[in-house]
Amino acid sequence: MATLQRDPKDTIDQHINKFERQLREVNFNRPPSLMEVESDADKERQQSLNNLAFVGTLVGGKDAVRWKTFILAMGPRLQQISTQQLYAEVRAQELNNPLPESSNLTSATTTEAKALEMTIQALTT
Repeated sequence: MATLQRDPKDTIDQHINKFERQLREVNFNRPPSLMEVESDADKERQQSLNNLAFVGTLVGGKDAVRWKTFILAMGPRLQQISTQQLYAEVRAQELNNPLPESSNLTSATTTEAKALEMTIQALTT
């Protein structure tokens, strides 16, 4: 799943479908002993990891800064909400904030985005 990045030609729904398909393939190939989630804490941890993996697929490409800002704004809530809720919020973000034709980003925004990317990578490894 670490190799999946959003294709700029894909809609957000197409990207979500690709992520879900890849997630099902990973889960299908797991040993049965790893598939058994025994406690609510285990379920929440797996959901949190899925959320972090999903947002990690958004941060590549020409709209990377926009998604990094979105992830930063989500803060710890990113690890607390359901994956379906995350998908809904990502869809809303996509609809309400279409990618601008030209980007006038400051170096401070870019630096914050790079720091956020490093944080996300550290959390997902």
